[in-house]
Order: sequence, then structure tokens, then C-alpha cells
Amino acid sequence: MNLERKLSSLLEEPPSSALWARINKTLDGINHRTDFARAVERCDPVLRSWPVTIEREAPENWVKDLLAGQSAPQLRLTNLVHLQDIRLSEQDVRLLANSSDLAQVWHLSLVRCWFLDAGLHALAASPHFTKLTHLALDSGGFGLTSAASEALFRSRVVERVRYLVLNQNLLGTPGLEQLARWRNIHRVKHLGLQGTCVDSGGLAKLVTSNLSELEMLNLNGNRIGDAGAELLARTAGLSSLLGLLLGGNQVAHAGIR
Repeated sequence: MNLERKLSSLLEEPPSSALWARINKTLDGINHRTDFARAVERCDPVLRSWPVTIEREAPENWVKDLLAGQSAPQLRLTNLVHLQDIRLSEQDVRLLANSSDLAQVWHLSLVRCWFLDAGLHALAASPHFTKLTHLALDSGGFGLTSAASEALFRSRVVERVRYLVLNQNLLGTPGLEQLARWRNIHRVKHLGLQGTCVDSGGLAKLVTSNLSELEMLNLNGNRIGDAGAELLARTAGLSSLLGLLLGGNQVAHAGIR
């Protein structure tokens, strides 16, 4: 069975993330450019009909082709991009943000990519990342007091985000105040703020916002102390909270109670 026939057979199977892995492996085996383009076109309508909850993560080599300035139309078949421990320049982030082939992506995770404020500004300007519900920007090397981060929270990029991770960025009290002003903070269900220099003063800024949908809050590795823990306990607006991580915050037994 040649690869194109194999691909046709795969596309008839029930959708799953495991099947997606087999499909993209098969695509990678098609070397002729015309055959490859035809295969992508065949896959596109079938994969768009899959339930959106089935993750179709972009293989790293596909993303690297895009960052190298090469054509990567196969990225239109994906809905999740995860990059880790790859230092991204402003130009790299701009290539990602401006790729119409990534318009179906709903989960974008950039972990320890150190794209700094310039990269964050490029991300905020994306005309295509408008379906994101999951956004993880761990260790991006930015704060939330810059014009770039302000642009991000005013952009269409975060309009649908429900799962937001900003771990290991220099937020502090000014950053939490800006986050609290975000007009869609009330829709967030998961908020990751581990190691973001949050103290009880910054936490006080955050809890003034509408957190009625928040189910998970990660504050590990900060310095909220007993005062912050007591503040959380008194906040009526956290009625939906199911999980709270406070490790490394110097919270004594009194604060936990």
C-alpha cells in the first residue's frame, strides 16, 4: 500500500489523538511536493469535521519549517502548538502569529521560550490566533506592566481564553493589577501564576476582579503569606474554586485555617 492509499484508509477511522499521530507520520513520509500538497488538501476537510476537543498537536519539525521561512501548509491541519526550551526571537513569534495556517489553533503553549516583551507584542498583533481557549506563556521573560502586555490583553488573541498560564514571569503587584483589569478575566477557569512575584498586596488587586468562573488557581512559589491566604478565604467571589496551590508561600497553619 502506497502512502496516499494508506492515508485515505486512515481518514476513514474513528477520530482520536492517536490516529492523528499516525496521520502526521504518514504525511511526513510523502516526499514529492505535489503529492504532499494533494494529501494535505485531502486531510483538511476530514480533520475539520473532527470534534474540536481531539488534540492535533503540530509536530515540532512542522513548526520549525515555518520558523525557517519554509512553506508549511500542513499546519492548517493542527489545533495545538506546543514549543518548549526553544528561544524565540521577535521575528519567530511574528512568523507564528501571522501564519494563516495556524488559524484553527485553540491551544498555544510556549514554555521557556524567552521571547520577551517584543515577542509578546508580536503575538498580540496576530490576526489569526482568534480561537485560542488555552494560552500558556511560561517563562517568557516578560512582565505585565509593559505596553506589549497591555496590547495582549486588549487584543482578540485572548478574547476566548479560559485557561491562562503565566508562570515564571515577572508580574508582581503591577502585573496583577493589569490582569485584574482584563475585560475577560471573569471567563477564566484555570489561572497559573506560579513564581510570578505575587505578594498579598498583588493578590488583593487580583481578587477585586470577577473570578466567579475560576476553578483552579496556582500560586505556588510566591510570597502571599498568611495575609494572602486569609484574603483568599474571605473572598466570596471564588465560589467556583475547586483547586488552590499555595506551596512555597510561607503560609503558616493559621493562614491555612
